[in-house]
Order: sequence, then C-alpha cells, then structure tokens
Amino acid sequence: MYTSPIAQPCHDREEIADTLTAAFTDDPVYHWAIPLDLPERGRYLHACMRAEVDFALDHGGGAAVSQDRTGVTLWHSPDTAPGLEAYEEFYERIAATAGPAAERCLQLAEIESGHPAGLPRHVYSGFTGVVPGAQGRGTSLGLAMAVIAECRDRNAAMFALATCARNAALWARYGAYQCGETMLLPDGRSGLIPILIDSHRIEEALGQLHELAVQRAVVPS
Repeated sequence: MYTSPIAQPCHDREEIADTLTAAFTDDPVYHWAIPLDLPERGRYLHACMRAEVDFALDHGGGAAVSQDRTGVTLWHSPDTAPGLEAYEEFYERIAATAGPAAERCLQLAEIESGHPAGLPRHVYSGFTGVVPGAQGRGTSLGLAMAVIAECRDRNAAMFALATCARNAALWARYGAYQCGETMLLPDGRSGLIPILIDSHRIEEALGQLHELAVQRAVVPS
C-alpha cells in the first residue's frame, strides 16, 4: 500500500464517509441525486457515502486519506468483485437510508454499475475528493498517487467514472482516456464519464504524478 507525506491508508469508515460527504456536497451528480433544497440533505448524502464505503471495503477495496485529513480516495479491488447478493443488499441499504432521495440514489447506483463492456482487469477508483476550502493545495495529487500505486501493486489498469469533464481532463494528463459513452443522468445535463488508464501506462502515470507533486512542493524531491 502506497504511503507518502500527503496520503496514507485509512480504515476508519466513518471518517472516510464524513470526508466524502463534505467533498461531494457540491458535485453536480449529487446535486441531481440529492437535491439542494431537500431537508436533511447532508444526512442522506452521508448515508449514501457510508454505504459506498462499506460496500468497497467489505469486498477487498481500500482507502487513503490525506495527511491533513481533508481529502480521501476509495477504490474497489480488481480480484474480489461483489456478487449479485451483495449488490442487492447494497441497493436495499440505499433504499432504507436515503429517505426521499432513495429513488434517485438507486438510479445513480444502477447507472454507476453499468461499466463499459470488455474492460481489462482493473482497480475501480470509486471516489476521490477534497473538502471545500482545502482544494488547490495539491492534496488530490497525493490521493491520485495512492490509487495509481494500488494499480501498480496489483498489476492492474485503473478505471473510474468522472463526474464532470474537468475531472476527466485532469486524469487525461496522466494517460487516462474515455473508454465508453458518457452515462447521462435522467436530467440529461450531468453524467458520468468512464475513463481508463491501461496497465502498461500505470508506472508512467505514477511518475508523472510524483514529478508534479515535487514541482508543487507537495512532496520532497
């Protein structure tokens, strides 16, 4: 497992869920899934994030948190994919805990599960986020390095669903490319962009991320 001055393994599920909730509160995809004017919106967003955290970690996934605890990344294992029963339990949990947002959250979960056909063996990078007010400090670089290092250690590609074109473009700097059609949400405006870094590009991507982190004085040279 990769460690650095800005990213380290994290096993505290509640902390992971709390950080993801704060990081994704203004994400356009979650604006649709859990509308901004919904009473107790934060509670339902946290319930969804905690379900996602447990789903990943219960099936061999992992997480890393930034040194200052303002950012976190969560991924799924390439070798211990959940079975049908596990998915059904996950959907049931969303239905039971997301309140009036449950229908849209379930729609989102089903859209997320529709990965493009023919993907190579991969680490699925489910979530990477930094809380508002802490962005722009290089934290996301360390988190991305943790995910890519996991891919290197597993000899696997990296797959992710970018929630906006900006995020997809950031990953493209490190060898990611769109590997399927954008998965539009029912509102027809926002969607999920499937991206992939091939396994033979992982080492190069990790080197590029580290070089950029050094340039930005995020990690020592």
